[in-house]
Amino acid sequence: MSQIQVTDLTYGYEGSFDTVFENVSFGIDADWKLGLIGRNGKGKTTFLNLLREKRIYPGIA
Repeated sequence: MSQIQVTDLTYGYEGSFDTVFENVSFGIDADWKLGLIGRNGKGKTTFLNLLREKRIYPGIA
C-alpha cells in the first residue's frame, strides 16, 4: 500500500513572525479518505498546497 508521509513540516509566510505549521509529522494510507476542518484562515488550503508542491518549503512530504 502507498503512504503519504510528512516529516518535520514547518512553514510560515514570508514577513510573518508566526509559523502556520511547526514540526508536523504523520503518515496516512493513500487509500484513506481524510477531511480537513478548521476555521477560516487557519492553514487548510496552505497545507494542501504544500502537499501538492505549489509552495516551496524545507522538509519532506
